[in-house]
Amino acid sequence: MQPLNPELKKSLAEAALVYQAQMTARGLEYLARRGLDEAVAADFRIGLVSSPLSSHDHMAGRLVIPHIGPKGNVYDLRFRCIEHEDCKEAGCKSKYMGLPGVQTRTFNTRAIALAGDELHVTEGEMDAMSLAVAGFQAIGIPGVNALSKSFARMVAGFSRVTVWADGDDAGRGMAEKIARLVPIARILIMNTGQDVNSILVEGGPGALQRLNAGEPYTGPELVTAGVADKYAGDPPF
Repeated sequence: MQPLNPELKKSLAEAALVYQAQMTARGLEYLARRGLDEAVAADFRIGLVSSPLSSHDHMAGRLVIPHIGPKGNVYDLRFRCIEHEDCKEAGCKSKYMGLPGVQTRTFNTRAIALAGDELHVTEGEMDAMSLAVAGFQAIGIPGVNALSKSFARMVAGFSRVTVWADGDDAGRGMAEKIARLVPIARILIMNTGQDVNSILVEGGPGALQRLNAGEPYTGPELVTAGVADKYAGDPPF
């Protein structure tokens, strides 16, 4: 992964500030439906493209999610459609879009500096922010293809790495790959069709806290075997 040049760093930081200032009630209402309040929006500097900057016209109306590093630096911007829940069905170009020439990177790497002994790992921005609501420091992996040996180095030093995998083929694939790369990983796989954010919306932060503690929950079941047993020997659950 190539480091960002100074000009790009500056433009990303400036764009993040502009779009955060453009946040509207419509954007905040969308976040509220996803269980994310104004405090979360402020902490993650979430914005909205109400008046696009030059070359961002195709991002109009999208939520802006900055990727924030350990020093508070912005190293990427992701633009999420909030018009449709199912973008494929609606014919939308893509649920998430990035900027040309900017590599998609791990979301919220500042969590690595802020976490104690345990780091949480999810797939994507919404799930990582959902875990923050429950009081957990989490990073968001932008898909299984983004995982490499550098991920193992990124999480080295933590005594506990908890992976929250979506309840679909992609989520299970990510869990399998992480279990191979990080043998100490504790794998939590949601039921089919569920993810961290849907659990937050359904059961609130307490539901996520109970799942993390291994306590019973009447919604999605907690899976602590299968993937990790297959790939990591005797995982320390």
